[in-house]
Order: sequence, then structure tokens, then C-alpha cells
Amino acid sequence: PVYKYNAAEGMLSNGALIEDAGGVNVAGWIGGPSDGATTLTVNVAAAGKYNLAVKYIGADANRNLKIDINGTSTGEVYTPTPTNGWSIGDAKTFTVAVNLNSGINTIKFHGDGINYGPSLGEVTLTLVSGTVTPPTEPVNPPTVPTGSNPVYKYNAAEGMLSNGAL
Repeated sequence: PVYKYNAAEGMLSNGALIEDAGGVNVAGWIGGPSDGATTLTVNVAAAGKYNLAVKYIGADANRNLKIDINGTSTGEVYTPTPTNGWSIGDAKTFTVAVNLNSGINTIKFHGDGINYGPSLGEVTLTLVSGTVTPPTEPVNPPTVPTGSNPVYKYNAAEGMLSNGAL
């Protein structure tokens, strides 16, 4: 599955603002001395590794960005390639791999404490490799005569759905 969000719709804090980038809202004033941030709450069906693709605008060098997943830093300072201008037509996308839990997760975009980061637009999450929970044996397994193989019955509709299954 692919999940799409807009960074401008996240929880803006520490001076981050919604900006108009040529008809599209983006989260601006990310980072800087006050460490402006936007935090998205995302809901994914499966735990696993996701490609986090972020559309951004930042025509200056040193538009550093940090990302926290569920309150924990990824440990990296990302410096996306500068864009040619400040409108949505100049936007580029950078992609990083992140691990998410099944269900609700938070993704916080903020600066390095010094420089302002890029303005952020569409955020896309694509599952790369998920965690599938193996089936468990029934609580009351059938009694099986010695020397024969047990037969377990499962209802597939009660299992974990993944990879776009509905």
C-alpha cells in the first residue's frame, strides 16, 4: 500500500508556518534557531520498512532536516539537493527508509538547531518489507488419534491483511 499525507497538514510547532508555494500549501520555516517542526500522525496497516518520500522546496544550500519516528531520531541529518526556486514547480523529492509500527505512528520533521530546513509538501509512505504475524494454533486443538496428522482450520477473514488485501 501507498499512504499520502501533506506536511502542511501536520501539527506545526516552534514557528513553523503554512506557506503558499504557487497554489499548494507547504510546511515552511522548518528548523532554524527555534527548531520549527511539523509532525504527521500516520496510520499504516503493517509494521515494517517504508520508503518515506518527501516533496520539498529549498533553493539554498544547507537546508538541513532531521526526522524523528515515534519520538526517536533516525540519527541522521539530511541535506536535500537545493531546488531551482521556491514554487511547487521547482520541488524535488528525497527518499529515506524508515521503520514503522503497525497502526498509528508519528513522523516529525525539524531542523538541525541552526539552519532552516526546506519547505515540505507531499509525504508518501510505501511499504518495502513488512512483518507478517504467523498463524497460531487454535486454543482448543482437536483430539487426534495417535499416528495421524492433525488438521487445523482457520478463517482467513480473521487473519492479518497486508499488501493491499481488503
